[in-house]
Amino acid sequence: MSQSELEKAKRIIRFFHPEKRFGFMPGANDTEALARIFGVSQQNYLSIREEFELNVNLTARELLNEVDYMRSLKTITLPAGSKIAVIGDSLTDDYQSWFEIIAKSFAIARPELELQWINTALSGDTTMQLFSTLTQIEKLKPDYLFCLIGTNDGRIHGAGEKSCTGFREVIDNLSEIASRALSSVVKQFIWLTPVGVKEEWIKQDWLLNQFCASWSNKQILETAELIRTRPEKHIDIAPLFAGERSETMFLEDGLHWSLQGQKAVARTVMSGFSQILRSKIHD
Repeated sequence: MSQSELEKAKRIIRFFHPEKRFGFMPGANDTEALARIFGVSQQNYLSIREEFELNVNLTARELLNEVDYMRSLKTITLPAGSKIAVIGDSLTDDYQSWFEIIAKSFAIARPELELQWINTALSGDTTMQLFSTLTQIEKLKPDYLFCLIGTNDGRIHGAGEKSCTGFREVIDNLSEIASRALSSVVKQFIWLTPVGVKEEWIKQDWLLNQFCASWSNKQILETAELIRTRPEKHIDIAPLFAGERSETMFLEDGLHWSLQGQKAVARTVMSGFSQILRSKIHD
């Protein structure tokens, strides 16, 4: 396998996880079978997974060296054994996502809390597809639940103009997600705003072109604004990806976030989570 082929396989492995989407199947966690699906040897597959884990560990440790991040982490009041879950799409399903970085941060700096971090995000999901994941959340009954969704609702396939989910339906879906989430969580439900995409980059990407898909930046940002107006708590991460800084926040595909982007989101979510929990104490 050439280096180029290995890098392409690494990108697919990073965002697509059959063991999660098809976890009900007997061979879902067979690493040899998974390696074959991705067209790599079992050794390469495991090495790639280890590389992702190492990147998460290193990124978490870098953030823990930042005074503000460490202060937020240390001052967050969470009962020992709390369950913290997330629902969403590939931006969180990413093996190197903001959620995994924050989970690792707590494991390193506050191991005595023994927090349970449950990542139920699935690549490609829209607000409608999230209803299926919510059945899992209803069984888990997490103490805290984050939701980052809306990017794939703005996905358009082929030469059509209709997105996967019309905006009127997105409005209804967000209300349903919030209703079901609030009835399932013990303490707090928190939205994250979608951030938009690099439409021109997407058009040039070797992988996304295979789906004959494009994404409507306009609809995604309208969904972000809609979330800002909802009554539930939210953390606004969209400004992180505005302006010139966005050049380094995205991968070359224009859809997914670089490790630097994920790190920035982890930093903002940690700060926002800390503020929300403090505000709850004073309510």
